[in-house]
Amino acid sequence: ASAFMKTVADQIAAQAQIRRLAADEEAASQRETLADPISKQSPLNRPAHKLTTVKWLGETPAMEGKAVLIFFWTTWSLPCRNAILDMNAYAKDFHDQLTVVGISPQKEKEVTDFKDVKIDFPLGVDPDGKLEKDLGLTSVPQVLFIDAQGTVRYVGHPGALNRTVLKQFLVKTSVE
Repeated sequence: ASAFMKTVADQIAAQAQIRRLAADEEAASQRETLADPISKQSPLNRPAHKLTTVKWLGETPAMEGKAVLIFFWTTWSLPCRNAILDMNAYAKDFHDQLTVVGISPQKEKEVTDFKDVKIDFPLGVDPDGKLEKDLGLTSVPQVLFIDAQGTVRYVGHPGALNRTVLKQFLVKTSVE
C-alpha cells in the first residue's frame, strides 16, 4: 500500500507542478498584454515625424530651424476649444522662436466651417489620422513640442503647458 500511496502522491505533485507552470505562463502572458503598447511608439527624444500626411488649409507653415508646437485637436471637443486660446497666445508671444500648428483628424470642411473660436495659427487636416496613429496618440487635445533640431521633447495634454514651461523648453532646446 505504501508503494501505491507514493505513486499517487507523485502523480498529485506532478499535476500540481503542471498547473503551477501553466498558471505562471498565463500570468506572464497577461503581463505582456497589460504592458503599455504606446511606450514603444513614444516619439519622445526621437526625430519628429514628417508631416507629409497633413493637408494644410492655407500656406504651409514655416517650420525649418524653429521649434514647433503641434496641437492635435477636434472641433467638437470642449477641452480642445478651451486650449485654442492658449495656442493663439503661444503663436503670438513666441512667434520668433516657435511655430504653432493645429492638426485635426476631421474632414477639411468640418475644420474650415468651425467658427466658434478664432484661430490665429496654421491649420492642417489628416482625415485618415495616420500621423496620430504613427505617434501613438489616443486622445485629444494633445500637443507635441519639437525643438529646433527636430527632436520631440514633450508629448501630452496642453493643460500641462504654460508660458513659463514653454519658455524653459525654448531656452533649454536652443542651448542643446
